[in-house]
Amino acid sequence: INANSNAAALAVGEKGADLVLEDHRTQFGSDPGYEQSWNLPRQQIHDSFANRIQVKSSYDYIVVGAGSAGSIVACRLAHEKGNRVLLLEAGEGQDSVMTDFPGMFNYNLQNPSRIWQYVNEEQPEVGQAFINRQTPEAKGKVLGGSSAVNFMVYNRGNRKYYDSIARDFGANGWSFEQLLPYFKKSENNTDPNVDPRYHGRSGPVGVSTSSEIDPTLSRWQKALTEQGFPIVDPNGPTQYGTSIMQSTIRDGMRQSTANAYLEFSNICPDINILTGAFVTKVLISDQMNSAKAYGVEFTKGNRNYRKIANKEIIVSAGTNGSPHLLMLSGIGPREHLHSFGIEPVWADLPVGQNLQNHVAVVIPMLIKNSSYVLPAPQLSVQQMYQALFEYTGPLAQMPALYLQFNSSVNSDWTYPDIIIHVDVVNQWGLGFTNGIQMGVRLNEWTQYYQHLLYNNYLDVIAVISRPKSVGNVRLRSSDPQVLPIIEENFLKHPDDKQALLDAISYAYYVVEETSVSKYVYVNPQPVPGCSYCSSGPVWQCTSYHICIIKQVGRSFRHPVGTCRMGGQHRTDVVVDERLRVRGVSSLRVIDTSVFPTVINANTNAAALAVGEKGADLVLEDHRTQFGSDPGYEQSWNLPSLLCVTVLTAPTGDISAVDLRVEYLRNPIAVDIPQPRLQWTLKATDPTKRDLSQKAYQILVATDPESLDKDIGNLWDSKKVVSDRTTHIKYGGTPLKSGQRAYWKVNVWDQNDQVQLGASGGSNFWDKGLDVNDWTAQYIGAPVGTQHTALQNISDIDLKLTRL
Repeated sequence: INANSNAAALAVGEKGADLVLEDHRTQFGSDPGYEQSWNLPRQQIHDSFANRIQVKSSYDYIVVGAGSAGSIVACRLAHEKGNRVLLLEAGEGQDSVMTDFPGMFNYNLQNPSRIWQYVNEEQPEVGQAFINRQTPEAKGKVLGGSSAVNFMVYNRGNRKYYDSIARDFGANGWSFEQLLPYFKKSENNTDPNVDPRYHGRSGPVGVSTSSEIDPTLSRWQKALTEQGFPIVDPNGPTQYGTSIMQSTIRDGMRQSTANAYLEFSNICPDINILTGAFVTKVLISDQMNSAKAYGVEFTKGNRNYRKIANKEIIVSAGTNGSPHLLMLSGIGPREHLHSFGIEPVWADLPVGQNLQNHVAVVIPMLIKNSSYVLPAPQLSVQQMYQALFEYTGPLAQMPALYLQFNSSVNSDWTYPDIIIHVDVVNQWGLGFTNGIQMGVRLNEWTQYYQHLLYNNYLDVIAVISRPKSVGNVRLRSSDPQVLPIIEENFLKHPDDKQALLDAISYAYYVVEETSVSKYVYVNPQPVPGCSYCSSGPVWQCTSYHICIIKQVGRSFRHPVGTCRMGGQHRTDVVVDERLRVRGVSSLRVIDTSVFPTVINANTNAAALAVGEKGADLVLEDHRTQFGSDPGYEQSWNLPSLLCVTVLTAPTGDISAVDLRVEYLRNPIAVDIPQPRLQWTLKATDPTKRDLSQKAYQILVATDPESLDKDIGNLWDSKKVVSDRTTHIKYGGTPLKSGQRAYWKVNVWDQNDQVQLGASGGSNFWDKGLDVNDWTAQYIGAPVGTQHTALQNISDIDLKLTRL
């Protein structure tokens, strides 16, 4: 400008604002009534649940990962009266447009803010056309996990698969009949035609059948029935056949577990949720040669945090994330962890091994006439109105057609091993496949995709659903921020390659030889790097099929098995049938990583079931330990000092914890601000343990990681502790204002085994005083060996006095 530039800056600001407003009025409508956020109430709800927390130093349960299983586990645990649950999610909250509208599916997988950017290591048999020859393994990094970004197919898998878990792996309780109630518990199926013996109608997750099916999909299914395939409900008695798949959609909106359990239900109103919280380590302590998980470390923003769990840590970070976290925490193959300097190794387990996944080849098949397809999903006022208020239209659905059948290497027709998935991608629609993922022959790929961009086509996906090849997940670094190595070993087993060739051949056969050929045709442009045979139909051109597998074969994003489940007798498992990590108490893994082999279906429905069942297992174990009568689970407020929670075991067996005393209020000595001291009491049945041999050991240290000073025994030979006083001496430098001393109480038995682990370090704040002269005294009723000795709980107290 031939002048000072400030005046021009003012003008460009004014004009720029007008340009923005004009463009958005064009997109969303010029009527001022339309110039608003259509989904503002839902977005407000999403935002409010993204960070919904009452900050505490400790919780009863900490759940790592708010995905398909983790959100359910956390919600069910928080539903139980009195449970304080913290749910940590590395991603952020959902979006009322991008994640809620089913028609926006393809955009989610291209959004790095909601996706873990996992990639597979280079595989010689597949993925040669991708960047660095590494196929993507995108998984959800958002509240709701992959259930918030996936294709929403509701497909449970074959009953024979679940029966094999119980039969072949000794995982009692995981057969199909035993797991079916959990599938139904999570499901709210709105299709009146489904069989209620196999489907639930009152669960949190809405499941529906699309009301508007593209005519081309209907014609494809008709062609399959003409070939002899039955139309089936794949979640009913049989899978073999063709289906318009049901979806986790309700009232035109995606049913992620965040939507269905955490946000739009009243199941767990008191749950604590923290997003943007990346857990870097599970904290584990040595309890007399026995490892116990007691908390987690995580980062949020640029700060590090630590939280304590009084009962259990549940890891639900997914098939890639869960083994990664366990290994970083010292649980995994000993030699592998030692190679990264990770010490100590708390449990030498096959963590990360046994990775299995579906392999897929996406084949675009062109549609001859645009009248054969429904309108493309678009963020227009009309379509948003349809989805939000009428629950219809392209944004409100994502229909897919499945054929589940057998390859030449599978003789059991009742247990299919291959899938052909078909969905519609519209001209100029939101489903346009982005060629940017390709890393070689970029000019050829650009031309290939430009041709697709100007046509309506079908994504025909050939999938192996029962692969035999096995891979692994390993550490790449001891830095938690560095994603792990994922080695899929796709098609290493020769049966897998043959099964995939069979699926590809049949996909082309349907297009070239059946009645659907009137409406759909083979793309005249071959995949870059491959060539059609000089003569004959493509379905018989095996050399082309082998080539496209090598070029564009990829993961179908259904990994399992890296924290394999099995019976106690097996040495090749990470968790037992109750999903407890072997060798480390108070720690479980609850997600699809526990399945011993891959399910012959999409894995989200199985993740819902494992979340429901896993939550029940946790609650069952703690009800057994603490007592099942809800009448005993209550708080008693004693005068000015204490809140006592009484958790009583069944009559006649008080070997479990009977009393937990938490110091919650200010002591009489008010000159000590905000004191907190946590104690735990335990009594045992004399037929099992001699109470006189029980000991309170009070451990005092300046660092919570080095609790090693034994002070004294509160129990005496008369089995009465009402008259015992123990001087708790702090052995460190006298504290000054704002400094802390850490206090901890453990209960040991006569065999030096921890019967109740450390109940959590607590902060005893000093106000310029020397805390060497403080004592703790139990002044309650005598604690005898009979159950009735604890009935008069109003006398149970804990007193702090100054000498």
